[in-house]
Amino acid sequence: MFAVVRWSAVLVALSSAAVHVLVLGTGPTPSSLQVVAVLGMAMGCLPCAMHLALLPRRRAWAQMAVVSAVMLVGHPLLSVASGAGHHAPTGPAGGAALAVAPVVALALAVAGLVLGGPAAGGRPLSGARGRARSRVRPSARARARG
Repeated sequence: MFAVVRWSAVLVALSSAAVHVLVLGTGPTPSSLQVVAVLGMAMGCLPCAMHLALLPRRRAWAQMAVVSAVMLVGHPLLSVASGAGHHAPTGPAGGAALAVAPVVALALAVAGLVLGGPAAGGRPLSGARGRARSRVRPSARARARG
């Protein structure tokens, strides 16, 4: 179950980055400021995807939850501020999409935190800690003998 949540979260983060970039190619020609802002938002999605794909830690899940919560607050504010800009919804479906993606990402992040177990913020969720212990024991035995 954890693997399904993990890879779903990776796909949501990558899709969110792609959608932000694709927005630049649709609609009216964006200003330089809009291009920088939209590319910055797209780049905000990539660290979550990378960390969750390579080595999911509680910190990565928490980061995804925070970014998703910021998107939930930020998308409506950007819609109001930009008028016909990048986040202006085109009809009811566009407005719903602005809320659905961050809600799904937030739900996946919370599920990842819950399913990830008791691993601390800096420790991996895999068995790396057990492998580290096995490397320590032989040296401790060698010191006891010597």
